[in-house]
Amino acid sequence: MKVLCKCTLYWHQTPGYSGMLTQNQFMDGKEGKAAMIARKKYEIVVDLGNDYVSLYALGEDGFHYNIMEDSLHCRASARAFDHFKFEDIKIRTHRP
Repeated sequence: MKVLCKCTLYWHQTPGYSGMLTQNQFMDGKEGKAAMIARKKYEIVVDLGNDYVSLYALGEDGFHYNIMEDSLHCRASARAFDHFKFEDIKIRTHRP
């Protein structure tokens, strides 16, 4: 499924630390890499495990960026979930 990105998101990463997506083009005086561009649709990949679910968006550079994760053992992390227009997605359920 493809979902509209509401704003441009930049990837910032410091060596030795996890990276992050943010709306800020500059952080600590360094320019981030534009990972997703506003008003474009991006492929969303769902990763389901035994005790977790994660959503990834396929960015401009072909990398998968984690936009949401939830686990039985940790509290949910929305990350960049709110920057995508999931409210337009119609979900079908199968009921007996």
